[in-house]
Amino acid sequence: PHPARLHSPQLPRKSAHPPIAKKPSAPLLVNKPTPAPKPTRPAHARLQGQSSVEPGIGRNRELQTSPSEGALIPKKKTAPPKPPPYFAPDPPKPPSESIVKSMMPYWYRPNITREEAIDFVRHLDPGSFIVRDSQTVSGGYALTIKVSEHQVRQRRKLAEDTAVTEDMCVTHFLIQPDPEGVKLQGWNERAFKSLPEFIAHHMVEKLCLPCRLVLQKGGQVTRRKPATMKEALITGAACDLVYLGSMDVPGPGSESLLGQTVQQLKSCEPTISIVTFKASKDGITLTDNINGMYIKRQYSISSVTYCGLDPNDTRWDFPSLQYQGDVVSLKNKPCFGVFHRNQDTPGYSCLVFAELDSSQPVGSVTNYVQKIMKQRHK
Repeated sequence: PHPARLHSPQLPRKSAHPPIAKKPSAPLLVNKPTPAPKPTRPAHARLQGQSSVEPGIGRNRELQTSPSEGALIPKKKTAPPKPPPYFAPDPPKPPSESIVKSMMPYWYRPNITREEAIDFVRHLDPGSFIVRDSQTVSGGYALTIKVSEHQVRQRRKLAEDTAVTEDMCVTHFLIQPDPEGVKLQGWNERAFKSLPEFIAHHMVEKLCLPCRLVLQKGGQVTRRKPATMKEALITGAACDLVYLGSMDVPGPGSESLLGQTVQQLKSCEPTISIVTFKASKDGITLTDNINGMYIKRQYSISSVTYCGLDPNDTRWDFPSLQYQGDVVSLKNKPCFGVFHRNQDTPGYSCLVFAELDSSQPVGSVTNYVQKIMKQRHK
């Protein structure tokens, strides 16, 4: 062809108006089957160790299938299961009654005295105990326990600077017979079928005792030699008595005057207290324990003019009371009197006492004081 007839390509001309957008044609509908929804695992199944992640899906992209559309959507993360509530362990079970019964020779000494029981537990650890037959209650038992110094201060409300002796760390309780077995006298405790069951339970739970009982196998009872009368008159003897009161009397003392004084004192309904009565060649000393404060009263043997039992054998009945951890029964108690000259004023007074423990009868106390008075005149 001739070169003049050749045409160069021309670009399409731009229209002054933008082209009209055409609507896209609708896609062809294909009857695609909807996948069946997968069963959802219950919450308790996942808590039992089964993984909540679907197979083929990583843990960083936990997905689940929507039942309606069949699409994969992010799965909601559930909170970790709460730990089960904490339950306190069951308390330890008491030792069996048969085991405690087999060890009775270590903790049951029926024929020892109160003083020997104190010597048995005096140097042992707190909670150590010994049981003997009661001398005041038929069919009952006396329980002697060693307690700690801290428990003594709490029970007696002692000041920090008050000294606590070993004797103060020994306390006594009475185990009385009951239709259901035995029980602690004076305290709100249930009855136990037998004495070994009582001991076994209190070895685990103290209940009304000051501490739990602890069995000691190495304790030995030291038998005391009875002192001769001559030695007793020199060193003196002491016992616990119920102090009924004091009254002024018109004379130095006699049986008839003592009987009148006791009847007059009983009509007044006196306030009683428990005192330690000590008699020696130097005189009579009364120690009264009131709220941990010891009050002593001394009467020289030269001022004592008469001592004897009540000629009318008047008996005293008072409600049971607690003294230094002991429950004391005051029923049908005999009494005696001590006449003495007043120290500050002219005249005479009569001190009246009742029996506290049948192992320390008032007859022995009056005989002892009378022998001291006779020694004075020799």
